[in-house]
Amino acid sequence: MRRQGEEFVSESMSLTVARKANVEFENIIGSVDALQDKTENIPCIAEGARPAGSFKWYMTRRGSSEAIQLQNTNQPEVFDDQNGFVSMREV
Repeated sequence: MRRQGEEFVSESMSLTVARKANVEFENIIGSVDALQDKTENIPCIAEGARPAGSFKWYMTRRGSSEAIQLQNTNQPEVFDDQNGFVSMREV
């Protein structure tokens, strides 16, 4: 890097671009009906993100539009892809 007047000029630079993941549920299309006191495993896959994100799970009750955030204690599986991209899977 060298100074040229009031500007700094560089011959090279490194730029990392963030990218939103492609997110989908594994083997599920549409909605899921869950019963009280019954556990449902719903795997979610997020592919090709940079940087790695996090999962937030929400549900709504039938007949309501209010989203309730759920607490998930499962840790996501993280897979390093090429060029610094990350894929993740959480159940």
